[in-house]
Amino acid sequence: MTEPEAPVSSGDGDAETPTGKGESDGQGEGEDADKDEFPLAPPPSPASVARAGGEDFFRILPSPLGGLGAFAARELKRDQTILVERPLLRTTHFRLMPDYHDLSEAAKRVYLSLHGGQDGDRFSRVERIKQLNSFAVPGGIAIFEIASRFNHACPSVRNVQYVFDDQREVLSLTVCQDVVPAGTELSITYGGSTVDLYSTYGFRCSCGGCTPLTDADIRKMEDLEYGNFGFW
Repeated sequence: MTEPEAPVSSGDGDAETPTGKGESDGQGEGEDADKDEFPLAPPPSPASVARAGGEDFFRILPSPLGGLGAFAARELKRDQTILVERPLLRTTHFRLMPDYHDLSEAAKRVYLSLHGGQDGDRFSRVERIKQLNSFAVPGGIAIFEIASRFNHACPSVRNVQYVFDDQREVLSLTVCQDVVPAGTELSITYGGSTVDLYSTYGFRCSCGGCTPLTDADIRKMEDLEYGNFGFW
């Protein structure tokens, strides 16, 4: 997933929305381009999921959307908090490499296991993981080992929302539909339009809550990107 701006809690439980990532829900491991471009990332360890309080609520499994996704382990109800997670790395776009190098060797291995980190040289892997998995938080961005596995759905159909508590420095994911049946894929909103999602993450959103991009839309985007304006 990339960079929607996380709503921020002021510490008293109320969410505020700063400038930054956008409210994240979703189809984040990627469909279309990403599904073919990157090998399947390994799932987080069960111990990591347990530490973040998620083992009773969801499992990380291969997703039909591509890559990995989070699936309800049992029936979930509105307002249940299913994950509370500290950042693996909190940084800025400009300090990414120095802050990555300051991680422990174990944390570096976890970082490089995230979606987009399975091939290429070290610099390109670190940068690509940041692009595909970061959440906007006050003062910069944050990468989470588990929350980054949640795929995208647009706001009208997502079933999980998140808020970042800047005082506690944790990201909390909460169910936002009345009932989510066991086995359902859990989704957050990454933010932005379908064009933004394709440009940033490389997938066409097909969540059912938006108008999907057509092949003609993609060709038009590529023509604009590469300067092919039909003069020839």
